[in-house]
Amino acid sequence: MITIILFSIVLPSIQAIDTNEEDLKEKADFLKTTFTIANISVTQTIAHLENDNISQSSLNYFREAQDLANKSSALYLQGNYSGAISFSLQALQKLKETFTSIYQ
Repeated sequence: MITIILFSIVLPSIQAIDTNEEDLKEKADFLKTTFTIANISVTQTIAHLENDNISQSSLNYFREAQDLANKSSALYLQGNYSGAISFSLQALQKLKETFTSIYQ
């Protein structure tokens, strides 16, 4: 539940993209950390439920989140912080969809 609250607070506040390179890097770093924390929470939830009560759509959302996070990391390493931010936001949204889907 904390994860969903975190998404609700973080996503709107990061939406405004700054053009300052250092600010972009800070936002990208923050989102990477946020994703890591949220991903741990969702991964533990999936492991706790042992995939028995998890729908295929929930697992698909989770896989999409991982793919988007990998794209974000690749862009970050290339110095494309705006792109990394965009993909991190999408990855966080997919984690939110995963979590919401699991508990519906």
